[in-house]
Amino acid sequence: MATIAVEYLGGSDDDALYLPCKDSELEKVLRAIRSDGGNEIIITNVMWPEGLSILNGQTVDVDELNYLAKRLDSFVPSEYLPFYAAVQITPDMDMEKLINLSFNTAHYTLIQDVSDPEQVGKLHYMNLHGGITENERKTIDFGEIGRKLLTSGKGVPTTFGLLFENQEVPFETVYNGVNFPAYYCKADFIAGVRLDYNGRSEYLYLPEETVTIEKALKRLDCPNCYDCTVTVDAYGNIDEIWQDRMDDSLEYEGIYEANHRAEILSRPGLDKGKLLKVFGYSEEVSTEALQRLADHLDDFIVIPGAETAVDVAEYFMQHEDGYRVDEYARDYVDFQKMGEYLITERDGQFVSGGFVCMEENCSFERIMGRESPGMEMKGM
Repeated sequence: MATIAVEYLGGSDDDALYLPCKDSELEKVLRAIRSDGGNEIIITNVMWPEGLSILNGQTVDVDELNYLAKRLDSFVPSEYLPFYAAVQITPDMDMEKLINLSFNTAHYTLIQDVSDPEQVGKLHYMNLHGGITENERKTIDFGEIGRKLLTSGKGVPTTFGLLFENQEVPFETVYNGVNFPAYYCKADFIAGVRLDYNGRSEYLYLPEETVTIEKALKRLDCPNCYDCTVTVDAYGNIDEIWQDRMDDSLEYEGIYEANHRAEILSRPGLDKGKLLKVFGYSEEVSTEALQRLADHLDDFIVIPGAETAVDVAEYFMQHEDGYRVDEYARDYVDFQKMGEYLITERDGQFVSGGFVCMEENCSFERIMGRESPGMEMKGM
């Protein structure tokens, strides 16, 4: 969802920038209107929101504008108007101040209806304390809080209502004008990592576009990704074992390969549980190997919970057409020998939490790119 839309100098009549967007889309816009490699645009018209019309005519950094759009995208409905009201009364407003303001909406209380002191008091109390408990609702005189606020003389009239600055809630400066503070706006991230260099930090939410990683390094003035310290700040919804594998990738392969690994794990519809068992079966560790296995995941059979050859035989008899037998014939089947045969025939192996083997006519060596055409012909 676009939270900011602007028209910019150099664009055609039909050109507009809808944010937030991918960094690759920002780069496309910049390349079209600038030849000097600059990162700024001149805003000719803020299409929406109207509360940011103060940006009209300003030269802004597109990365800052995009970050602000992500911040606005996270707002609950009650945060927008106090934010726009605070924008209106803040002198010399610029992108750095806007971003910091987006982290401090609780520093303000906006009153649009002064006729009901009790409702004013409840709104103000919620801003100060983050909510109201049932006991507080019954015991606190919110009308008195509202009357005290309205008669304080500290309200500033704005287009959006009467704005009060809450001194009880400290205003925190979290953005230094260069390096963006941590902000988890991607619901499907695999790993949030912090890059540290010369006392400054940047955050990435893997998987990211390559250009996003390059921008973060540039903001750190870091010449090479191997020159900065990379640590995991948070993990998304992945198994603890995958977390360990991501740790290893960051330590031994670097940020770009770890990002590639995150791209693989975030594929839509990917069965991460099956891939984890297949990865363990392979005894491989590299991200290149992980991609090969993910690309050929359907070439593997995984039997969760299998511990014995008998379990393997039971599974094949229930799920593989070529091994099904009628119920009356089960008494004549040697499940142990059948399972042992299948383990050998399908290159099977017991792994943590189950059993993995190859589908019929599939070759692990070929999947891993280690089987020559001559070997394949010989197998045929």
